[in-house]
Amino acid sequence: MKIYIKVSVVALAVALVVGPAGSMTTHAATTPGLGQAASFVILSSTYTNTAGGTTLTGDLGYTTGPAVAPTVNGSTFSPPSIKYSQAGIDQASALASLNGETCTAIAGPLNAVIVGGNPAGTFPPGCYETTGAMTITLSTTVTLDLTAAGAVGSTWVFRAAGGTLTTGADAIVALANGASSCDVFWAPTGATTLGANTTFKGTVIDAAGITIGSTVGWVGRALAFGGTISTDTDTISSTSCTAATSAAAAAADEDVSDTSGHNDKNTDKKKKKKAPKLPATGVAFEERSASWNTSALAGALILVSTSLVVVARKRAL
Repeated sequence: MKIYIKVSVVALAVALVVGPAGSMTTHAATTPGLGQAASFVILSSTYTNTAGGTTLTGDLGYTTGPAVAPTVNGSTFSPPSIKYSQAGIDQASALASLNGETCTAIAGPLNAVIVGGNPAGTFPPGCYETTGAMTITLSTTVTLDLTAAGAVGSTWVFRAAGGTLTTGADAIVALANGASSCDVFWAPTGATTLGANTTFKGTVIDAAGITIGSTVGWVGRALAFGGTISTDTDTISSTSCTAATSAAAAAADEDVSDTSGHNDKNTDKKKKKKAPKLPATGVAFEERSASWNTSALAGALILVSTSLVVVARKRAL
């Protein structure tokens, strides 16, 4: 009888620790402070706007300005502006924080990545890193879902450790269930290129340069102090990202449509209530996908029950 009981205990321990096959650890991420860079929708050394019709809602900063001026619903800062120079320093500090995050390694186009059993291209909060380029292929959607299985925080960091960040034409980055662009960050080591008609969310920090294709709708920031940013008939707006306005910012993000008519279709606000936004903890840690709980426990109970039946039969004999 002792043998059977030991087997049951071991099986229970294994089931509870390992969980179901295919689960992936997700590392929590922390939203960095942006300092003076927070108010800028575009921050660059050289800013080029290739066509009329570009609208920027937020501050604009550059050393060399564009031949074709955009519409700026904010202020413009250039040297010797102290705010402009300090924003460059704060951008570098925020990037250093992002590069210090512990990330989950992923491979392939973001729209094809499966994390913790969620549908392909659906990411719970966390830090994700590719060893090479990071891409979203054309006419595809990547959804950042605050309540997806495996969620361990409220911040997303996407880091292309060895390459560029590129989206194909008509690609969409969508927010779901209370996710906010305030807590989405992209940190490639190579240049960033957003394809025409892309719908994009979050802050890109990329001193290697940012090229924004025609008719892009972007809620977030393009921060490339020390590099070049290029726009072409685009609509870019920064969200006010303070603790007091985070819920309103998330709602605004989910309502935004780009100028080509894209909407964040993955946000089902009519059917689902938004989950309360979780605070960033400032500590990176590992947690397995929450989806293992039910299946692991059920499997363990079955093993225990079977063993007890075997023991009872042995004793009857």
